[in-house]
Amino acid sequence: MKSNDKQLSKDIKEEVTGLQKAAMLMVALNVEAASAVLKHMDPVDVEMITAEISKVKNVSSKTVDSVIYDFYNMVTAREYVLEGGLDYAQAVLEKTYGPAKASEIIDKIKRLTTLKGFDVLKKAEPAQLVNFLNKEHPQTMALILS
Repeated sequence: MKSNDKQLSKDIKEEVTGLQKAAMLMVALNVEAASAVLKHMDPVDVEMITAEISKVKNVSSKTVDSVIYDFYNMVTAREYVLEGGLDYAQAVLEKTYGPAKASEIIDKIKRLTTLKGFDVLKKAEPAQLVNFLNKEHPQTMALILS
C-alpha cells in the first residue's frame, strides 16, 4: 500500500465505525461468501450488519480497499498470534511493516484479546444484552447488570 493509501487508511479508521467496516466488507464480498460469513454469526449481529449494509452507498474504492487492508492485517496478526505467540507475531509484523505499524497492529490485537469477564458486556448493545439475558434467572440478570 502506498504512503497516501496508508494515510487514507488512518483517516478512515478515525471516521468509520466497526459496524460500518463490517458492512463494507460484506458488500465487497460476493453474495455467497457474505452469506457464508453471516451464517456463523449471532442473529442480533446479523441484523445490525444487515441494517448497516442497507445504508452502504457510494463508497469509494479507496475506502473499501482500506477496510479490506485493515481486515487483512487483523487476520494476519491473529494467525501469527495463534501460531507462534505474541512475540513471534511482533517479529514477523516488524519485518513486514516496520516497527511502528507492527506495534499498532499488535496493540489492537492485545486490546481485542484481553477483554475479561464482564468487560465484554460494557461494549454490548442494549438489544444484544436483552436477547442474551431474556431466558436467565432474575438473580443472574441482576448480577450481570450490576
